[in-house]
Order: sequence, then structure tokens, then C-alpha cells
Amino acid sequence: MENNFGEKEEDKFQGISGEEIQYFVGDKFDYYIRKWREAKNPESNAGWNWATFFGGIFWMGYRKIYKYALYVIGLFAAIDVVEILANIKLRPWINYAIWAILAFMGNSIYFKHVKKSIIEIKQKSLRDEENIGELINCGGTSWGGVGIVLLMLIAYAILILLFEYAVKGEINIYR
Repeated sequence: MENNFGEKEEDKFQGISGEEIQYFVGDKFDYYIRKWREAKNPESNAGWNWATFFGGIFWMGYRKIYKYALYVIGLFAAIDVVEILANIKLRPWINYAIWAILAFMGNSIYFKHVKKSIIEIKQKSLRDEENIGELINCGGTSWGGVGIVLLMLIAYAILILLFEYAVKGEINIYR
């Protein structure tokens, strides 16, 4: 099947079928497949995602994209360390920029996650029924994933507070 750009959809999705993507994505499949089909290169630019803009890394948890959520938390931590050590304030403007970038990149980030996950599942050489079950289990959505991201943020906040207090000499964690 060819898309609007004259390329074969199998080439864009690298041998992953729409059915496999549908099993993995679950809710909102129609939204994502439309965005990815319309994009010339869905890995780099697949359009704006309002859920990502408003949900940020919680959207990533909901869609089980934990690795990218960790990247964003790592970015926040790096910014916090610079702020603490240089005694400057970079936020909230950096937060707004990060939210906007996430919204622009959300569909692409999710496409990469979906594609990589499906390829990994297919490499396990499971029977078709097992493949479908694995696609459904590894993909889809998870409110528990939102909780996982919340716990990651709490841990990050505690570590940054400890770091800040240690740098300012208000506590001595090296005793």
C-alpha cells in the first residue's frame, strides 16, 4: 500500500503491519496511525500532540515510554544542578520550552518506541497468538505507568533537595 508520498507504507514502518501497530497502540490507534502516515518521516516529525503538551512525562508513563521519561527527568536534574551550582534561576522558561518540544516530538517519540518494541517482540519468534498477547501487554496504556513516573519525580525531587542542601552547607551528607 502506498501512502500520500508515493512510498510504500511497509518501508516507512519497516515491515511492521498496521495490525501489529493497532495491537500495540490500543487506544487512540486511529489518531497515531494517521499522524504517522501523514508524516514524511514519522521518526523526526509527526506533528503536534496536545496530550504530550498537557501531560508531559505523565503522558510518557501512560504510554509506557519510561526511557524517555527518564531522559526528561535527567534533563531537569542537569538544569537543577547548574542552577544550584551557579546560583542562578533558569526556570520557568526552560520548562515551557521543554513542554513545547515534547509536544512537537511526542508523536515521533511514540513512533520510535512502538517500532522498536514491536521489532523486539517479533524477534522473539513467538506463535501468532503469543505475539498478539505480547503486543497488547507491552503496549497500550497504563495508569500504573503514570504512577511510576510520579514516583520517579518524587525520587528526583528528594535527590535534588538533598544535593541543594549539601551544596549550600545546610546539611552534611558525608558524615
